[in-house]
Amino acid sequence: RVNVVEGLQSLGLVLNKRGREWVGRCPFHEDRHPSFSVSENKGLWCCFSCNAGGDLVSFLAQRKDISRVEALLLLEEMVG
Repeated sequence: RVNVVEGLQSLGLVLNKRGREWVGRCPFHEDRHPSFSVSENKGLWCCFSCNAGGDLVSFLAQRKDISRVEALLLLEEMVG
């Protein structure tokens, strides 16, 4: 299993710990204030501005504009 915070950070997202959650700027729209939230315990992320969300596989699929299966294979390559 891949930690969602470590996975997102390895993809270039800058996340800062705020309480139990991690926050940052959403890569899917122009974001001046951090609206991207990551729950490390649940393994999920959500943007409260554009309503995007999901797990690490869905992030890769949206970010690279590929299917979930392709994203899963890409994630497998990334972690060995």
